[in-house]
Amino acid sequence: MNRRIKYSAWSESASYYIRDFSYKNGDYIYKWMKLNGIGESSYGKYLDALGRKPDVFYHRLYGHHLIYDFPIQNPENIPDFLEHVLISDFFTKQGLPIIPGDIIEIPEVKSLFHKVSLKWNFINGFDLLTGTLAVYNNYKISSDYFKQEASIEKIDELAKILGISGIHIALALSTFNPLFIISAVISGAGALVGLLNNPYKIYFRQVAQKYAVFLSVNSYNIDSVIEQYDINAVVKSYDINNRDYI
Repeated sequence: MNRRIKYSAWSESASYYIRDFSYKNGDYIYKWMKLNGIGESSYGKYLDALGRKPDVFYHRLYGHHLIYDFPIQNPENIPDFLEHVLISDFFTKQGLPIIPGDIIEIPEVKSLFHKVSLKWNFINGFDLLTGTLAVYNNYKISSDYFKQEASIEKIDELAKILGISGIHIALALSTFNPLFIISAVISGAGALVGLLNNPYKIYFRQVAQKYAVFLSVNSYNIDSVIEQYDINAVVKSYDINNRDYI
């Protein structure tokens, strides 16, 4: 268990370093893409123009969703769409929308986002990397608890799990990355299940898994049983000629 937590900490630290480096150097990355004309095709400019309206703060809500706005009806635009959206915009600070703007315009959804910042609706490539690793690592750490193969019996084990959840919540609030919220929920649920798991049942199951029972059908052949208890065989066994006397 400690090895898994250590692996989780190292892998997440590495991915978060990449994310932090990209954010600090985001302007250089953006200028480099502009300088090399990445995403600057006429179709890319058309996508940017879709959301540049006076009442729209995040122009990428419109025309930039990787699935919803994919130009399947106009396959000739697919290369320019992928270059502009997936290469140019996905690795900038703002990233791409999770829910497209047309769906957010639905009154029920729009009322929800009036209470929650629209920043939560965007994710870039580096945040996706760190968030996905966080979710995966916390699932691997908690999987033994969910499968009832481990339990939390020491306070330091509980502190480590809850510490990871707390760090991920802090990262989620500071980076507006919803994947860290999911990761923290998985970690918290794993800790709760681990506390409720019965350690004696888990120990007995682990011991029982080391043994196996093998049944040989041939050893219980019905014909051999019938022959053994046949009346003629029983009578013959009492024949004086079949007995050995000293």
